[in-house]
Formats: sequence, structure tokens, C-alpha cells
Amino acid sequence: MANDPPISQYWSPERSAVTPEVASAALQHGFEASNAAEDFDRLARRLRVLAYSKRLQILASLRTAQTIDELRIRPAPGRRRGEGGGRMSRQALQNHLDQLLAEGLVRVRPGLREGKRVMHEYVLDHARLYATIEEVRHACEFELESTVSPLQTEGRPAAADATLPTGPKLVTVKGLREGRVVSLADKQGDAVQRWLIGRAPECDVVLDYDICASAENAEVIKRDGSFVLLDLRTSRNGTKLNYRRLPVGAEHVLEHGDIIGIGRTTLVFRDH
Repeated sequence: MANDPPISQYWSPERSAVTPEVASAALQHGFEASNAAEDFDRLARRLRVLAYSKRLQILASLRTAQTIDELRIRPAPGRRRGEGGGRMSRQALQNHLDQLLAEGLVRVRPGLREGKRVMHEYVLDHARLYATIEEVRHACEFELESTVSPLQTEGRPAAADATLPTGPKLVTVKGLREGRVVSLADKQGDAVQRWLIGRAPECDVVLDYDICASAENAEVIKRDGSFVLLDLRTSRNGTKLNYRRLPVGAEHVLEHGDIIGIGRTTLVFRDH
């Protein structure tokens, strides 16, 4: 691909390990901040990298961290098989990983395996992939020139009905883990009942996949029997309630069905 960056700046066959500097350069190149509201060049480059079925299979396999020797990807039909018989060759796998690493869609880190030396393992970067999906969705927000016939309905796989627990709760309706429920039941031993929302792992509602959410973005506080949404002043992109941004540091009493926007994630408050 002519417009792709030279992968040699991130990886070369002579290297026995990916250094922290190499990984950092790859992430910086693939996801550096842009002043433009929409960086279509960056999005097009990333979509070109993803336009291979084998790379999508690799991403699916890297939901859990794996070394290159642990990846089991079959070669494309008609291609020469590697030493593993039904496996893609190590060199072909490394070429695909290099492209995904360069765009920040995959991260590399040291990994320990019992009885072996420290090896480098690869893992999907959920935040980068989710951001890419959201950029595509945003680019497709346009008015249809013609309506779709009501007789043309495509089927979709049946999904199991979700069972929501009783009591007050926050439900993720748009995000990486849609349908996830966080109960707002009273916490034992806490004088002040509050639930923190953000990217930080110590939050009650963890949005670690959403790069547009701050580490600590907002919180829900129980006060006099009601639940109050508070925008934290440290949040970079603010907090939305029913699609309107709250003033910095403002709070609002939540009602059943209220829609909360944090970064690119949408939550719904349910009081029963």
C-alpha cells in the first residue's frame, strides 16, 4: 500500500524484541491528536489496514493477549502454507501485526510463559478500534437520498433477551459493552453514596475503551432519596444529559429514562 508508513521504523526482522520506543512511536503515529474535527486521511489509512480478512481474524484472536507463536491463523486459499501446515507462516503473521501495530490497533508488551523466557505478546487495543468504529459511524451520518422499501428487511441473528436486575441502575446502550448494567444499590459502609464514571480502573462505571471519556468524567450521587448527575470539572469533554451538555461542574437530578452522554458512550438511568 503506497500510502502506508514504512513499517521498518517500528519493526525489522533483525530485532529480537519490540522496544518501548518502537511501540510508543507506533501508537503516536497511529493515534496522534488532530486539531481537525474529522481526520479523514487518518481514518482512510486505518480502514485500508483493516481491509484484510486475515487481519480481522487476528484482531478477533487478540481479544486476549497472545504471542506470535500462539496465534492460529490459517493462510489464505491458494497461498503456500507455513511450517505449521494449517497455520499462516510466522513471517506473514508478523507483517500483518506490523501494520496493525503501526496504526495503534494492536499493542505489544512483555509476556511471561511458564518455563520460557520473557516473550512479546500482542493484544487488541479496544479503545483505538472503538474510536475507529465511531469515526466511521460519524462519517456516515447523512440524509438518505431515497427511502428503503418497507418490503426489504434483512434478518439478523437472534440474541438472548437481557434480564435487567431490579432497582436503580445505569445501562450502557451505546458503547463497547452494550447492555451492561451497573446497579445503584446502596453501598455498605459508605456514608455518601456515589458512583464514579470514567476511564480510570477504580471507577464504578469503567469506560476504559472510550478515549473521549476522562479518567474521572462524572459521578452519580444519591441525595435525599434522589440520584443526582454531577459533571466533574476535570472532565475534558464534559457530560451530556439528554443530548445537551451540562455546564462545567453542574449537577442535575436524574429521572427515569434520562440519557447520559460520556465521551462516545451513552448510558440510560432507570430507577426501577
